[in-house]
Amino acid sequence: MPKCPSCRHLIAVGAERCEKCGAPLSWEPQTAGAAPAGEAGDDGDQEILALLREGQKIAAIKLYREREGVGLKEAKDAVEALAARHDIAPQRAGCAAAILAVLSALLATALAANLLGLWAW
Repeated sequence: MPKCPSCRHLIAVGAERCEKCGAPLSWEPQTAGAAPAGEAGDDGDQEILALLREGQKIAAIKLYREREGVGLKEAKDAVEALAARHDIAPQRAGCAAAILAVLSALLATALAANLLGLWAW
């Protein structure tokens, strides 16, 4: 998503002025291969990508919010979009992931025991 060159606020493509600071925006075509402003070429985005690869999505959102001065929803959307552009899959976390891991282990144990003939079904 493009950012205002003055305040780096996320802006809608085609907007004439930034909603946050009111700066006029120009929409010039970018040169081939150049990363848009505020995207993967920035050192800050590299930090965010590193956090995402480590499974630290909340830390990545917090860093983005601090750096860009945006709200939680905007930061979450921007970080998720950045992850999607770089094919970083969301990490499973929480109770559901733990339950799935335990059930997987139990199923694998039951299958192995059945194959070894330890259980008489």
